[in-house]
Order: sequence, then C-alpha cells, then structure tokens
Amino acid sequence: MLLYNRDDCPYCWKVRLVLSFAGVAFETITVERGTKHPDMAKYNTGTVPIMVDEVADDKLVLTESAIQAEYINEAYAKGMFLTSTPSRNAAIRQLHQYSDATFGKPIFAYLSEIRNRPQEERRADIMQQAEEDFAAGLRFLSTKADILGGAQKPNLADCALYPRFALAKQYGLDFTKEPQFVAWFDEMTAHRAVQAAEKVS
Repeated sequence: MLLYNRDDCPYCWKVRLVLSFAGVAFETITVERGTKHPDMAKYNTGTVPIMVDEVADDKLVLTESAIQAEYINEAYAKGMFLTSTPSRNAAIRQLHQYSDATFGKPIFAYLSEIRNRPQEERRADIMQQAEEDFAAGLRFLSTKADILGGAQKPNLADCALYPRFALAKQYGLDFTKEPQFVAWFDEMTAHRAVQAAEKVS
C-alpha cells in the first residue's frame, strides 16, 4: 500500500488513521504543501491523498479519501469501521461527510490566516467568523457524539474528525467547552494507532 501524503493534511491523516487502526502496512511519498508530485498528472488529480494498492487487481488507484477509507474497511479491516446496522452506518457516513465538507472549513480558514500572514496582517474578521462557525459545528457535533466509537472501537467518523480536532487544538481553536470531546480527543490521542499515524514521513 502506497500513500501520497502530506502530514498535516486532514484527509491524508484520516486515511493514515484508518490504515493504522486496521494494522495495514503502508509506505508514504511526501508531497510538500503548495507543490505537486509528478505522479499526480499520471493519476489525474491535483490533490492528496492518493492511495495505490499494489496488490489489488490491476493496481488499484484511489484519489478520494472517503472512498479510500471505505475500501480499507472492506478489503483489509473486516468491516471494523462500520457496523451490521444499516441505519447506524448511514449515521457514521453522514458524520464522516460532515467532517470533510463542513466542519473542516472554519478550521482551515482560521489556520490559513495563522500560517500565511504575519500576526499584524491577519484578518480579525475572518478569524472571528471562523471561531463562530467552529463553535456552531461543535454544538451540532454534540448532538451526534453518541455516533463516535472512540479509540477502542473507532469508526469512519472518529478517523475523519480526529485530525480536525487535532488541527484546531494546534492552532488555538478551543473545544474545551464541550467536555465530551475533550475526553474523546484525549482517549484517541493516547492510543498507539493514533500516535503511529500522526507523523509518518
């Protein structure tokens, strides 16, 4: 298994978590932020992660992180990231999609200001709006917290959301007003699979 990866990309991080929890050995090719690896044109994509399963029929190449996670779950993890209940699985998938499409946006906006601008040039309005949107996302997630399995029984939503919370904490977005997420985050952080997936390059 080969993963074109950027350590701090939450989509890559999600896939690394799924691989790590599933015990799948993988190699990475690092793609630095703001650059494109030459192989990206070959695989017809401009973003990471790109996952290449060398042992699959016809050398399977996947370029969408949610599909990569589902593939690992089916092909290598014996379904451990989903359940036997269709309605429960739909809720897990919906939370996974919410993390990718909605919850990550204010975090990205906030950290982009910090990464890309000197402190005196940061847009206070953008950062304030990001904080408000992040808080709104936390309130929504608090109504769905029972969907998460935690480090002992992680599902696709756990693997999608953990990198978002890790980036939020790293860049100063506060989620301590939602104690259930503090406990969940600390439990996840302490797990050896999460630690193994944090930095791989």
